[in-house]
Amino acid sequence: MNNINVFKKSYNNKLKKVYVTNTRLMGVVGVVAYYDKFVDIYHLDFEEYGIDSFFRIDIKNNNEVSKRINETVGGLGGKLKKINERQFKVLIKDSFDINDEFINLFDVLESSYNEILEIDIMLDENEKKSLTNKICIEFRNDYELINYYLMREIAKDKISEVLTINKIDFPITDKPYTLLKNSINKDEDNGYISKSLIDYKNRYKLITSIIKTQDLKIESAKIIETLEISYIEAALILNKKEYIVIYYIDDINFEDKFFSNNNKMMKNDYQRGSLYTEYNSNNDHVTKKDYFLSDDIYGIYYFTDSNQLVVSSFEEKNIDEIVNGLKKYQSLKLNDEFVVDKSLIYSFITSDYDDFYEFLHIESRD
Repeated sequence: MNNINVFKKSYNNKLKKVYVTNTRLMGVVGVVAYYDKFVDIYHLDFEEYGIDSFFRIDIKNNNEVSKRINETVGGLGGKLKKINERQFKVLIKDSFDINDEFINLFDVLESSYNEILEIDIMLDENEKKSLTNKICIEFRNDYELINYYLMREIAKDKISEVLTINKIDFPITDKPYTLLKNSINKDEDNGYISKSLIDYKNRYKLITSIIKTQDLKIESAKIIETLEISYIEAALILNKKEYIVIYYIDDINFEDKFFSNNNKMMKNDYQRGSLYTEYNSNNDHVTKKDYFLSDDIYGIYYFTDSNQLVVSSFEEKNIDEIVNGLKKYQSLKLNDEFVVDKSLIYSFITSDYDDFYEFLHIESRD
């Protein structure tokens, strides 16, 4: 199974069905490809990494297939849409062209390097339009359109071209960067005034633009001011209330049980513990006039080496739902609840402390 190169011409037409998430405007998509005996699951990054996650699983192993789909696709906040084999190969080649190095991490795909490199499929206009409609969402308002447009332009992502009426010269960044926050205000004379905070070369830029729209397409975009700002100024702009709950754990196996029940979460290991991030099931935060990159997060769960579970969310409704959901675990003992005016959880995670109270004591002294 693992020695099969599905991109060889001899393997043409053996793809039974393939699905892609409609999350291309977030810069990533998940792909699930079904063959006779196995399922291939991809995570494609169109900003920097290319094919950055891949699994091949025996099609008879339903539990593992579901688990890996949840892990790879579940956190993207999109829906799976069916595409054809030609469209699938174009997506693979487009992501491969972004970065071809990460394919070497996956033995099954590494043997396909030359075949992927040689993919040369020209979709006709109907196929292109169909693919775009499958991988992109339908916009619900101008805020969503503008936020996505700026997000893709700042990332230097060519998909931004499908959002405009005509080609626009809008040199907002010279290289791919990240939109951290965008605030939009309607201007009766000029359309919309947008203020974009960008993570720029380990510094920050605040860029003001005038953007005009027509029928949920970008008509024009023009930069009117660019300011480099300090870390402190950026932190003030990004500042949001954070809701934190502290639990003590009296079961050494609880973390493994927790993750097996929540395999849609993204896990990251740190020096003093393990972080599990739960993302929203949709990307509705992009529809708002004030867009925050962090608003795609529903909640985060940090298991420390001192048997604490620190749970955090930027939304009070979310933390209430999380606390209610954790009541079913008898091995968790709720100890404290905090509301803070600035985010502390990531500072704690990257600190030298594994006890939140010790960290809080040092933080209050600073």
